[in-house]
Amino acid sequence: GQLELLVGSGGDTRVCLAWLSAVRHSRFLYEFVSELLRSKHEDHDMILRESDYRSFIEAKVPLHPELGVLSPMTAGKVRRVLCAMLREVGILKPGEGIGSLHRPVVPQEVVDSLRGRSSADLAAFLVPDKEIDSLGLKA
Repeated sequence: GQLELLVGSGGDTRVCLAWLSAVRHSRFLYEFVSELLRSKHEDHDMILRESDYRSFIEAKVPLHPELGVLSPMTAGKVRRVLCAMLREVGILKPGEGIGSLHRPVVPQEVVDSLRGRSSADLAAFLVPDKEIDSLGLKA
């Protein structure tokens, strides 16, 4: 169903579906958004700071040891690509620090396409748990 939606939809829906694909593929990316960014957004701390990023990376090295052995050049590229992806989906906007956080609007057709899938997918769009629960999606 999501492939059909991808083919027949507009730009916003395609961007959201591409983002879903990326966070499903990369556990690190999903954890960054669903743990760090969603927590900051829920706490009304809308600024992503260098210190937030560094602390998150340091905390994840035991689970993702590959992060600890990246060269400075590669680590910088990972950060730049991550930020570019966040800007593309509308989560990160220019602002203080690395940028300001915004919860993107998820087209209803994307939400509908998640029925029968894990509700955790919506966490990648900074949707709080209680709102996810109210949608009646699978836990």
